[in-house]
Amino acid sequence: PSGDKRFIDFVHEVKARTLAAFEHQDYPFEELVEKLNVRRDRSRNPLFDTMLILQNMEQVSFDLADVDVRPVELSHPVTKFDLTLNIVEVNQSLHMTLEYSRALFNASTVERLLSHFVQLL
Repeated sequence: PSGDKRFIDFVHEVKARTLAAFEHQDYPFEELVEKLNVRRDRSRNPLFDTMLILQNMEQVSFDLADVDVRPVELSHPVTKFDLTLNIVEVNQSLHMTLEYSRALFNASTVERLLSHFVQLL
């Protein structure tokens, strides 16, 4: 974003671009990467380095006959992206976890990034 843009204007711009992107969500990923002629590096994603995941669906436990079904938290020993912010809506509050590449960020930097994000919210 440009430095003179107000935050709320930036949010509206991101919303508009995101909604427009949904119109093209079925476009084949590999074809997009090929058309963009992006330099390929197998250790990195060719289009983006950060991921924001908002889980705003109700997480429910239930039983199926003799099978117990419930959400399970998984640990990821390796990050897939430089930064991955996962936000889960639970009982009208937001729970956030931030995965990050230790080769690029230290814990204090990531904590500062997260505190700035919370302040923006």
